[in-house]
Amino acid sequence: LQTKPLSHRQTMIKWGLAFSVLGDAALVWPWGFLIGIVNFAVAHYFYIRSVPTANFMGKKPNISVFSGLLLYSLAFAVWYTLLMPGLSDPILAVGVPIYICWLTTTVWRSAVAGEWIMFFGSFIFMISDCLIGINEFYMTVPYSQEWIMSTYQVAQLLIAMSAIRDQRQKSE
Repeated sequence: LQTKPLSHRQTMIKWGLAFSVLGDAALVWPWGFLIGIVNFAVAHYFYIRSVPTANFMGKKPNISVFSGLLLYSLAFAVWYTLLMPGLSDPILAVGVPIYICWLTTTVWRSAVAGEWIMFFGSFIFMISDCLIGINEFYMTVPYSQEWIMSTYQVAQLLIAMSAIRDQRQKSE
């Protein structure tokens, strides 16, 4: 059991995990896709807030700019070439790219802060969501549920572990 109060980072990750659970629950129903996206976007808001931001560009601004350009370009390429053509719903046509930006920001901010466990977790989350998008809007992915859920579970585990690691470092 938790005996010490949660750090800011742990509290933010806790809320991110909670909204992810709500997103998971919404995805159970076919009509819940948009509700799921909204909940996952809120989760990423908390994940972004969990990352230390003493300096917006981090200790190595050149690497931060490069990683940002790389990550956002990759996200844009996936959206533009694979997802956008299949987004016929006007609300999803706007909501999906906004969500992609939130998710990419989580990955990028983790890299800038040098929070590598969080980075790998959020990057794997990005892979999981790419699989969802490709499966929903582009083509059927073989064994999609297995791939999506296994990458998603590993991603959330790593994100949660980054908060546990944070507490251990502070207590040492």
